[in-house]
Amino acid sequence: MEEDTPFAGVKIEYGERECLLRKATYRLGMRTALLLIDAATGKEVTRVTANILGVSLKNEEVLIKDYGPHDGILEVLETAGVVKNTGRSVQCGNVVLPICVVLTPEHKYEQDRTSLQFGQTFPPRRRDMDREP
Repeated sequence: MEEDTPFAGVKIEYGERECLLRKATYRLGMRTALLLIDAATGKEVTRVTANILGVSLKNEEVLIKDYGPHDGILEVLETAGVVKNTGRSVQCGNVVLPICVVLTPEHKYEQDRTSLQFGQTFPPRRRDMDREP
């Protein structure tokens, strides 16, 4: 995972943790990844995107994990001006992954910096999404 820059001013409450949003790149497939980083420790808490090889995505499009422990994260990211839902999605097993466009930093910086709460409390799960389904 190659790390990029954080989205300035975007803070998300993930369970009991205050997190910052960071844009990165999956090594496998060279696609965009969105990570939640613990604001206190600087360590990765979770990835809110999935890297499913074989799914055709345009430049800056991502698959958002808006299910299970991540349920509601799409609305949080849209409200923060980080992503825009394309209205398209892909089925992966028993879940549907919405396809979203990551908005450019210039677009993000034009908006008010905001702090959002992501409602559920749950333990963070680390998964290597750099594999084929």
